[in-house]
Amino acid sequence: MQELGDYLVDHGVLGADDAARVREAATLSGEPIHIVASKLGLAAEDGLADAVASFFQLDRIGRAEFPQAAILPERFKEAFLRSARVLPVEETEDSLILAAADPMNETAIKSIGFAIDKKVELKVAAISDIDVGIEQLYRALQEETVETNGALGSTDLERLLELAAVSIILFT
Repeated sequence: MQELGDYLVDHGVLGADDAARVREAATLSGEPIHIVASKLGLAAEDGLADAVASFFQLDRIGRAEFPQAAILPERFKEAFLRSARVLPVEETEDSLILAAADPMNETAIKSIGFAIDKKVELKVAAISDIDVGIEQLYRALQEETVETNGALGSTDLERLLELAAVSIILFT
């Protein structure tokens, strides 16, 4: 089986010299070659994502196809999604479709499937698309939370004051 780095060179995504540099950096960082190539700016992200999708025989997904609202935000925290470079894009009765910048991140992908007890299907997305998608979806979610919390702010303060008064009585 062909290595991804060779595939990227053979398909004109990376030059041979850049591929050697990326391989060395990937070995040092422990990150996949296509992630390192993107971080170093040695290849266009969309070209990398297209090549990775082709290499792994997966569909490609772009930011325009991302959902309008976060999917399962109560199950997956923003920090986890960012570090795993994944974004849930569609949930069906028996599966979750996940946009992934790195389809080789088996630990994250298997963890997600285990957490929701569903099959996980992958589509490849550019790293920046994942980052922007998470930012937009979770910022919207945070804004909703702020609006809700803002409406309940005085009640929360009253509850805290009541709890403080009760604890003073109980512990004195």
